[in-house]
Amino acid sequence: MIKNKRLNFIASLIDKNTNILLDIGTDHGYLIKKAFDNGKIRKAIATDINELPLNNAKNNLTNYNVEFILTDGFKGVKSEFDLVVIAGMGGNLIANILKDAPNNNDIKYILQANNKNDKLRRFLSANNFKITNEHIINDKHYYVILEVVRGEMVLNNEDYYLGPILKTKKESITYYKHLYKWYNTIIQKNGLTEGEIVLKANILLNHIETNKGKK
Repeated sequence: MIKNKRLNFIASLIDKNTNILLDIGTDHGYLIKKAFDNGKIRKAIATDINELPLNNAKNNLTNYNVEFILTDGFKGVKSEFDLVVIAGMGGNLIANILKDAPNNNDIKYILQANNKNDKLRRFLSANNFKITNEHIINDKHYYVILEVVRGEMVLNNEDYYLGPILKTKKESITYYKHLYKWYNTIIQKNGLTEGEIVLKANILLNHIETNKGKK
């Protein structure tokens, strides 16, 4: 049983009719196990760039219908799949992995970056990906989770920093306040009056002030 709130939430986003799940950077394979145990997938492909976590996944997924591949991202994955999960790594790394993603409109992506969500959103909008939903989870740290498909979207700076869908959800306000406090500490400590951090802080503050009634 997964006690990790973040992984449990990601597992809840897997559709019941999913055929084959590709879990990039599978680590211990817990997400795949949860998806199988919930009856959501028929098969899984587990990939990792390092042999040790892939062996851990093999041990945890004995007797499950899983193909294991020691590889970087999509490289070497020859089987078809209809859902991709890339979670628990930096936003720039996820964007770099997605450069090799197949140009298939039927594939859904669940992306969870540990940082640089704005950079990831910029990449998605510039590379024919469309965000269909966004979620915020507090599991000791705040995690933003994106649901993505192939398609066009046009974003502005507010969308990059806040999230085009996340900014419409009342549960995001607490996260934005946390983020603003962190940026403001950096600004005050370094005496900043301009730059990207100042821009982010101003966008966050404006959104927080505009949505004061939300909790």
